[in-house]
Amino acid sequence: MQNIQIKGLRNTRDLGGLPTERGVVVRSGLLLRGGHLHDVDERSAAKLQSAYQVRHIIDLRTDIERDEKPDAPIPGARYYHLPILEAATVGITHEQASDDRASLLARLPDIRELYASMVVGDAAERLSSVVRLIVEAGTCNEPVLFHCTEGKDRTGLVSLVLLSMLDVPMEAILEDYLFTNGYTRSRARKYYWIVLLLKRDRALARKIRGLFLADKTYLDAALEAIGRNYGSMRAFVTEGLHITEQEQRAFSENMT
Repeated sequence: MQNIQIKGLRNTRDLGGLPTERGVVVRSGLLLRGGHLHDVDERSAAKLQSAYQVRHIIDLRTDIERDEKPDAPIPGARYYHLPILEAATVGITHEQASDDRASLLARLPDIRELYASMVVGDAAERLSSVVRLIVEAGTCNEPVLFHCTEGKDRTGLVSLVLLSMLDVPMEAILEDYLFTNGYTRSRARKYYWIVLLLKRDRALARKIRGLFLADKTYLDAALEAIGRNYGSMRAFVTEGLHITEQEQRAFSENMT
């Protein structure tokens, strides 16, 4: 796993180098995860392409998020807008709020429930489109950068599925997931104190802080929902995401 430090990139890293249960590592330069690309200028875009030759950009954000902060164009890369969440979800999608602050705070979601909801029903079908595109690109040696707003929740869920397909042990998947906190911790702390000072509500302040931080229990909620509905991650990928065992095998063999 390599942190990509290019101006304008948010919380972006290469998943290459992570170990697998088979004693090999994930190939570098093919699976990149991150936050939105709105702040990437031409020079940074050129640096990104020089280093990684990205062929596909997958934007997991909602329509509102994308319209508020559209990705900067990355020359040579094809752009796909494939939102996992159908509508605005306060706290996870980070749209600019038109409601008053108090009203928004009252509607904050339970992030564990959100993670569980992203692997069932219509959300699972949308996730399937994302995973299929990445599997097909990875099998053809075409580098992909997938992202949401912060590069934490939706991006973290996609990473969980992909790395599980590649037999990366859960300890390494969790380490990659929690790496985000090095990027978001200062803002989480800032908003914690803002809410605490304005509302004098410590429980609410903790909930706000939790929206910015990766937490093992969030991934656990998704895994528990997968277990309840499919029995295993392998069955989820095959039956829920419609990626055949042959496609999974080709992806894994080419990516490690």
